[in-house]
Amino acid sequence: MNAWQPELKNMYHCVDQAMGEITNALQKFSGSQELPLQDMRVKLITSLMKLSSHPAYGPVLYDLMNYDVYTFRHSIGVALVARWIGKARGLNSIDLQTLTACGLLHDIGKRQVPLAILNKAGRLSRVEYEEIKLHPEWGFKMLEGAPDVDPRIMRVILKHHEREDGSGYPYGIMGKDIDLFSKITAVADVFHATISNRVYRAPLPVYTILEWMNRHEFGELEEESVLCLQRKVMSLLIGRPVTLSNGAVGRVVMIPFTNPLRPLVEVRGRLID
Repeated sequence: MNAWQPELKNMYHCVDQAMGEITNALQKFSGSQELPLQDMRVKLITSLMKLSSHPAYGPVLYDLMNYDVYTFRHSIGVALVARWIGKARGLNSIDLQTLTACGLLHDIGKRQVPLAILNKAGRLSRVEYEEIKLHPEWGFKMLEGAPDVDPRIMRVILKHHEREDGSGYPYGIMGKDIDLFSKITAVADVFHATISNRVYRAPLPVYTILEWMNRHEFGELEEESVLCLQRKVMSLLIGRPVTLSNGAVGRVVMIPFTNPLRPLVEVRGRLID
């Protein structure tokens, strides 16, 4: 019997909450009711069930879900967005399964962070922030030496807060020393964290997040993963009506491949770049 069997209801509920949060944000942004996410529910459930039966992964996931439900739900959201990006990058089905597992497990080290810090409504003190920054190393140590642990998952647990320009933590390494799955998970982590409703701030609008990423893709975040996410999100606007800054109403007809935040709009038969 799967050790998660008594918790299946809670697990499914967390999956639905995470998917609902992302779906609501994207629907509010695009107005579209048809989103390319619903088919991922079964894949997420399958990945969680597979991990839950693993002798090393199962206990830490179970413990995290019961310790801080937001962090567990956030991990599901990150797994979903990372898989979305990975699929856009052309990863094969086996790599997508591993990338999904990376998202689900990336924040297990937060189990060692006091709840008073994780759920603090106000600004973190310097000491509290330094403690938060230890969670990648804590997560790595939780699985270090365990049998049958995927080294790619271990790298993501340790490196998902590293940044291209060396400004990340815990080691401040540069992009050339960061693996692809960690780069993708970093982008998914930022996106999901900022669309989520937290005790210390309201969720940010999707376009605001995409623009922030656009400004940081040549510094902190990996360019190709950012562009893949932007293309996926902006493509939801194709065929949708939009109001321009001059008040004119148009329709999005194309999303440029290299600059997805600047769509081609048709207004009364005239194309506006």
